[in-house]
Amino acid sequence: MHTLSLSGLHARVSRAAGLLLVWALLAGNAVSAQSVSLELLYNWTNPSFAPSTVFANTYNECWGFVQDGREYAVIGSSWGHHYVDVTDPENIHVVDSVKGAYSGAGVIHRDFEDYKGYLYAVCDEGSGISTLQIMDLRYLPDSVSVVYDSKDLLSLTHNIAIDTVHGRLYCFLVGFAPGFSSMAIFDLADPENPSLMAIYNDGTQVHDGYVRDHILYLSDGYNGRVLIMDWTDTENPVILGSIDSYPDRGYNHSGWLHDTKPIFVFADENHGALMKVLDVSDPTDLNVLSTFASQVDPMSIVHNPVFRGDYLFSAHYHDGLYIHDLSDPVNPTYVAHYKTYFPTDHTSYRGAWGTYPRLPSGLIIVSDMQYGLFVFRANGLALGQEVLPPPFEVTGVSPNPFADRVQLQVVAEQAVQGRVFLNDMQGRIVRERSVEWMAGANSLDWDLGAELATGLYVLRLEAGTAQFSEQLIKIGREGGR
Repeated sequence: MHTLSLSGLHARVSRAAGLLLVWALLAGNAVSAQSVSLELLYNWTNPSFAPSTVFANTYNECWGFVQDGREYAVIGSSWGHHYVDVTDPENIHVVDSVKGAYSGAGVIHRDFEDYKGYLYAVCDEGSGISTLQIMDLRYLPDSVSVVYDSKDLLSLTHNIAIDTVHGRLYCFLVGFAPGFSSMAIFDLADPENPSLMAIYNDGTQVHDGYVRDHILYLSDGYNGRVLIMDWTDTENPVILGSIDSYPDRGYNHSGWLHDTKPIFVFADENHGALMKVLDVSDPTDLNVLSTFASQVDPMSIVHNPVFRGDYLFSAHYHDGLYIHDLSDPVNPTYVAHYKTYFPTDHTSYRGAWGTYPRLPSGLIIVSDMQYGLFVFRANGLALGQEVLPPPFEVTGVSPNPFADRVQLQVVAEQAVQGRVFLNDMQGRIVRERSVEWMAGANSLDWDLGAELATGLYVLRLEAGTAQFSEQLIKIGREGGR
């Protein structure tokens, strides 16, 4: 475990008014007209890690996840990846670290996403050395367990995205033994043993991608294009639409789809380029509704935008974290910012790499390439479960206790596709199936089988970012336990 703060020893940043004021002065903490303030709760660095020889960055991507009701942040470094328990804002702490298959000054880029209690990690440097690493998160808060660490499936990989509804891992700019491909898709039916489904290599660069329910929003790098594809059938993917003419067109880097509205915000990783708000209601007729960014300096760069409800959080390299309100996508409005990178230069690629604002508590995670992990609370901003309303309501699960089958009653606000799982008390999936409901009242009669052992189980329903769970009791057919 490696823990060191800006003061030279591992320490939380106190929320006492005096220290908060100091940080506000040093880091340029801003309060908008909406009276929103970003409160720094925690910062972590480790000077023993070697900075890269290219951009002098020690840290890279960050992510967040929930495991067994506790919230965690993960940040990548030149050494590996590090897991931080953020459940208690008064006691944020590193719980474990995993060394990358390739580590040291050659590392610039790692990426992570989680699925069904596992974290998937890749690296874009170390040809022939880097691996796909899969971590079992079920032993947290004590530790994480590496259950897969191999380059058999892939080695160098720039970015990943997981379709959590259908259990597919999408890897972008992938290095295989024969060469490189734009994209590779893996089936996660067995989360510890992904299986290759398809390789896509048509000259598209596919620097990054956002996926929801088989639909991919691809950032086409140097081609300066957003490409929307339907990958329901991996043998016959369908291009739904694309756009390659828009303001500040450059290196099309990454983007994020709004949780409920048909808007996609994307960024071109070029000095001075603004973020674009794209109307995706009709993929055959894509239109940019507005542009915006930090605009601190003509050389400012947006790196990674992420939606949480109507709020767009973006890592702005030298300018730090920025929050904008996109409730009116035609007129994005500034909310707040925090400068994590202390120097004032804008000439290179340093500072805030990524942000993850989607934890249920509303805590905001930011990774800075030079200054490590930051954890914030946005005072005055409604960030919580209510910001991400589920597209359905489970109105009944019966009978409970059950003998061999259960009935779910669901009211959906719109058409919903998802999956329903039955887990035993060790977290293992013992039954699962896909579900599809129309807007309105729906019913599901699920035969779980009389041979299922008696005892306690957890019924889970997942559809996009929305989840529902309820504990069930399995009894014998005659009513005996």
